[in-house]
Amino acid sequence: MARTSIVIDDALIRRVMRLYRLPTKRAAVDYALRRLADEGDRRKMLELRGTGWPGDLKKMRRRRDPFSLIVVDRRRHVHTDRSWRMNGSPL
Repeated sequence: MARTSIVIDDALIRRVMRLYRLPTKRAAVDYALRRLADEGDRRKMLELRGTGWPGDLKKMRRRRDPFSLIVVDRRRHVHTDRSWRMNGSPL
């Protein structure tokens, strides 16, 4: 890191330190710079919104892991088959 001398509004820096519970002026400046940099990254991501997605959601859902649909009946039997009915027999 490089050492830099800057002129900062004391009231503003104290306010930021108090609001975000930062122990030093250096921490407050570092925090503010990181927040500004992150905001720029967020804007870039939001610009991508609506640009399209080449995936096939229906196809992805068909390939879902069968264990994600575990059903436990009253007799404490565990069924992972989607075709399971209340009487325990497959469709």
